[in-house]
Amino acid sequence: MRILAVDTSAPTATAAIMTDGRLTGLYSLQTNTHSTTLLPMIESMLEKLQMTVEDMDLLTATVGPGSFTGIRIGVSTVKGLAFTHNIPCIGVSSLEAMAWNLSGFQGILCPALNARRNHVYTAFFSCDGINPPERLTEDDVLPVEEVCEKLKQYGKPVYVTGDGYTMLHKPATDGLFMPTPEMLRYPNAFGAAQAAQKHYTEAEDKTVFTEGRLQPVYLRKSQAEREREERLAAENAK
Repeated sequence: MRILAVDTSAPTATAAIMTDGRLTGLYSLQTNTHSTTLLPMIESMLEKLQMTVEDMDLLTATVGPGSFTGIRIGVSTVKGLAFTHNIPCIGVSSLEAMAWNLSGFQGILCPALNARRNHVYTAFFSCDGINPPERLTEDDVLPVEEVCEKLKQYGKPVYVTGDGYTMLHKPATDGLFMPTPEMLRYPNAFGAAQAAQKHYTEAEDKTVFTEGRLQPVYLRKSQAEREREERLAAENAK
């Protein structure tokens, strides 16, 4: 099975191709212009691998949580490719995709994306270093302090990945977290491909994986919406 995966939920724009569980190609860029970089990345990767979109058996995009704009770009790109070429597509959690990138570690895996105001998007996974990550909690948005308190309860080594890494790694949390190699602190579309393959192969009804059903998943309102509500509340309180 060949899978084309993209992850645009964070400042890292990344695309990957996986063939029968093996990483075939990977592009990653630190950028704020996902809209102008994602498709050229995909096209360049396919060209260098002498492949086309039609060679893919499945397309996938991370659907959130994360950057509202980034998620929309990734999902829209995959929806367009899936519709044009009549290829099944599936959405995966950006946090689950990031957890797959740490699947070689034993302990608790904690993907964390900066949600602003000292909060992170996060979910906890358990891993034995051999088998796929096992989800322990649902995706959520939590204060940094609450995340640390919850992780202490597991009593196991904790590995953090994502741009929330430095938010959790503070002097007050010394001894709670294990160091994660720099290379593994960023989203990687190979993790999205691995997660997608697992969900797709385990699904009894594969007819549901259409571009019409691929939609972003948001855990909170956008910053613009929150600021507008706060401004209106302040005006009404006068």
